[in-house]
Amino acid sequence: MKPDEIEQLFLTIAVKRSKLLKSDVKGANREYDKLYRIKKELRSLPDRGAALLKRVAQYPDLAVQISALAMLLAVDETFALDALKKIAASERGLHSFTAAMTIQEWNAGSIKDYLG
Repeated sequence: MKPDEIEQLFLTIAVKRSKLLKSDVKGANREYDKLYRIKKELRSLPDRGAALLKRVAQYPDLAVQISALAMLLAVDETFALDALKKIAASERGLHSFTAAMTIQEWNAGSIKDYLG
């Protein structure tokens, strides 16, 4: 798959997942599983997917940003953590909680193998 195809697929799934988070958590989890399956494609790129994940992380939807940043942690930890910290501090609610938990689990080492 070409990088632009991977990026479009990741973005499409992340947007769908974001919409489902509001009404169908099980459906949102299925979409997350699809994002995880794209990881192999991302990691096969010369930059391990960093450039396209950083572009997706600029999308205006915070849930989409968090999905990209979580996958980016294993590639550019500093960039991803900085962005996740901003989201965690920006508001109260699901997105700030998700960002904070992602940081916590990353620092604890419990998702490093999964996202690597």
